[in-house]
Amino acid sequence: GSVLLAVLVVCSGVVPAQTNEQVDTSIASGVQWMLAAQTSDGSWRGSQFENYRGFTALCAYTLLKCGLPKDHPSVRLAFDWLDRQEFHRTYDLGCALMAYEALGKGRRPMELIREYAKKLVGTAGNGQRKNGGRWGYPGNHSGADMGWTDLSNTQFAVLGLRAARRCGVK
Repeated sequence: GSVLLAVLVVCSGVVPAQTNEQVDTSIASGVQWMLAAQTSDGSWRGSQFENYRGFTALCAYTLLKCGLPKDHPSVRLAFDWLDRQEFHRTYDLGCALMAYEALGKGRRPMELIREYAKKLVGTAGNGQRKNGGRWGYPGNHSGADMGWTDLSNTQFAVLGLRAARRCGVK
């Protein structure tokens, strides 16, 4: 029923008008869902363990962008968890940089932001400069093609590098 209606609305190009109150209610509902989904260690779990870092960074970023203060217990717990992680992959690095930038001045670990920005630049072309300035998963998901890139990882890389620049990293 509702899925069919959503498909019909999207396909028709007609989007029902939303009031500011409806939008605010939807955002508040999403924030409550995210708070309930956070684990006791501060992370959010997905279906793939290796993606928790980027997933958690994106959740922390989202909570901040939805208006939670940086001293909110859930936000603090998320960043305490993120501060203990190592980031190496494009998606994780891009999301971490976006999250740290969203914290604003005063809480940003600038040395870490510089390190992550440098690592992120180094992952272009799957770590092989000859492959150009696009990013991908390390070798096309299966590891078979180190020249393989995709636009979604490129987008997260560019957003992460923009965040690093906004933090003052050149």
